[in-house]
Amino acid sequence: MGSSRNYLAFRLHRRDFAIDAAVVRAILPAAMLRPVRHPALSGTVVHAGREIPVLDLAPKLHLEPVPGLHPQVVIVVEHEIDGAAEWAAFPADRVSGVLAPFSRSPRPGWIRTAGRPRRILDYAALLRLDRSGIALACRLS
Repeated sequence: MGSSRNYLAFRLHRRDFAIDAAVVRAILPAAMLRPVRHPALSGTVVHAGREIPVLDLAPKLHLEPVPGLHPQVVIVVEHEIDGAAEWAAFPADRVSGVLAPFSRSPRPGWIRTAGRPRRILDYAALLRLDRSGIALACRLS
């Protein structure tokens, strides 16, 4: 059975992921990333008049650094904190495109497309892992 939900496919530390395309608000060049001194952040980006925290997801996903690999894009997503819509972002190696999966993978949390299987990134769940740091980061804007 196919899914009517579309996913944005991307790579992070040379691993394939997908995120619900409905939560994506922008894809920005990584050159827009501005450094900040905060342990949970890679920096911030300014988009649509907002300063948006950019979170480093690699530690939360247990991904090892890849020498010489630098993010090319920043993916901005909308999420909810205490009932209010907020924007946050994460760096990615690259975006592959918007995909409509033809089936769910037998493995929970994965989708199958015409290409290889991709892990579905539950961005909201990752934000809940570090509520204090993320809430502080989101108050930057």
